[in-house]
Amino acid sequence: MGFPAYLITNRLDSSVTFSSNTEDTTFPHERLFDVILANPFQWTDDLSGGGSIWVEFDFGSAPSADTFAILNHNFTSGASVVLKSGASPTPTVTLATVTWAEFDMYTTFADPAHRYYRLEITDTFLDDTAPMIGEIIIGDRVTLTSRMSFGFSKSLDHGKVHHETNAGVDWIYSQFDRRIFEAQFTGIQNPHVAELNALDQAVVGSKIPWVWIPNLSDAECYFVRKEDLYQVQSIAYNAWDVTLTLREESRGGFVSL
Repeated sequence: MGFPAYLITNRLDSSVTFSSNTEDTTFPHERLFDVILANPFQWTDDLSGGGSIWVEFDFGSAPSADTFAILNHNFTSGASVVLKSGASPTPTVTLATVTWAEFDMYTTFADPAHRYYRLEITDTFLDDTAPMIGEIIIGDRVTLTSRMSFGFSKSLDHGKVHHETNAGVDWIYSQFDRRIFEAQFTGIQNPHVAELNALDQAVVGSKIPWVWIPNLSDAECYFVRKEDLYQVQSIAYNAWDVTLTLREESRGGFVSL
């Protein structure tokens, strides 16, 4: 298992100049950085007959960045997703080909110190559906120096609101599913605990979700908030068990584990 990492600060915001080959004005580009996973940007293209789409960002000056996350997308496993950068519009330097993962995926790269970033996608298997992305996060990741133990535990929260009328009639409103993750670190030493303490202090109580990468050797990432409970248990001298509980942002639909 590779090392976990996280990405908190997004360089993409309203100060960045946006362009794309098409844009559905009902689902505009501002949704790419509105911090609402279920509120996507959408192209008007139908890629099932071939062709490609792109989205490009002019940061004005080169941002500091080594990680690019694409969240709540609807691309199929047959998609080609290529990230490019450069010093001028329509950049041609290929930074990475993004490895596909369902819903959320990311790529890492050496900071190119480039002003322009461009994402190019082809996906002939999208079945007459307009392509979309919920959020794009670009910035500098923090990599932990301790691996998780026992993998990465997932559970599913079928949220609901349960009320009762004055007449005693039940009224139940089902919410969208959210996945809950437990990241467990067993027998880690003080320097590793300090890294997790820094993460806890940086994100607890924040209104802004952030990107969690369980394993830099895999393609999956998640847009999460950290639950308030932070468990640290001493098991021996300079040996600790730590558990982080993370709750995924709603993607506006029903999901499975």
